[in-house]
Amino acid sequence: MTFTNVVSATAVYVGSQLDLGQGWRNPSTAKTWDLDGDGIYGTAGYEMFAVHPNGNDSGNGQGPPANHAIQSLPSWVSVTLHTTLSYTGDYSLIDDPNNVGGNPLWSGITYYNLGNIGQTYNILDLTFPGGVSFVRLGIFIGDYAPGVQPDQLQVQGTGGDSGRQTVAQNTGSTVHNDWYFFDLTNIAAGQSVSIFARSRTTNSGGGAVGISGITFDTPEPSTAV
Repeated sequence: MTFTNVVSATAVYVGSQLDLGQGWRNPSTAKTWDLDGDGIYGTAGYEMFAVHPNGNDSGNGQGPPANHAIQSLPSWVSVTLHTTLSYTGDYSLIDDPNNVGGNPLWSGITYYNLGNIGQTYNILDLTFPGGVSFVRLGIFIGDYAPGVQPDQLQVQGTGGDSGRQTVAQNTGSTVHNDWYFFDLTNIAAGQSVSIFARSRTTNSGGGAVGISGITFDTPEPSTAV
């Protein structure tokens, strides 16, 4: 993807939190990259793909809206998923953001079903209608089939990108629920940031690759609307 070189939208890799478990919304679970100090990932907003209630997979791959089961996005961002993506769920347990401490949800995934091994795909684009000065983007890689987990993530803005960041190669034998964080700065109104994922070169999934969800945080909770 080629961008016009303007002063805007820089994406920088911050770091990862591996093996978080289900507690992405529970303040009692330590958060390495919590930006506003409230102990929650996604205070400003989130979108989790193809989740469904624990013990009930009838909603697998469905939900309001049809492509992703739960979302609470701030007014300053919109999410555009690639039209060729597929959806599935029933992987690892995560907090229900509407019922933290209650029954958890099964995580899901949005993914390229038929890709090429070792190929990089544009999973989704984030557009900022009014612009925003600073956002921490979290990318959730759930404990799903190893053949669909990416081996690299990259976030690309109009003014600079994060470079390719290596993703932990989990076997699925234990629950990992890994998170990767990128800081987005100087995004002018109407510009976009894109998330790319590279399929594993040793890939039993035939080149399929995807992510489980995204979160947004800002320096202060009061700026999350």
